Amino acid sequence: MAVERKDYDFAPAGPTYSRATRAGDLLFVSGCTARGSAAQGGTLAEQLAVTLERVIGVVRAEGGPAGGYCQDYVFRDQHFGLAGGGGGAGGVVCAVF
Repeated sequence: MAVERKDYDFAPAGPTYSRATRAGDLLFVSGCTARGSAAQGGTLAEQLAVTLERVIGVVRAEGGPAGGYCQDYVFRDQHFGLAGGGGGAGGVVCAVF
């Protein structure tokens, strides 16, 4: 099985690794963050939105479906400004993309 290392302009990777690796029908996506975007240093919600856009962009670039393939749970507490989920001191935010 051939292994292809992939990089994308919209989801930059560090100098020592590739953003994704494809092996046959499998796609492994590594370490997406909001680094290098306007959301870097922003709220958890802003950084999460950019991170998920990057992961979804990689999947789409490799021929994956437009949606319905990624479910993400974000655990939060009162220190993060992420709306939704639970209340007061903590909760879980669940989003399906």
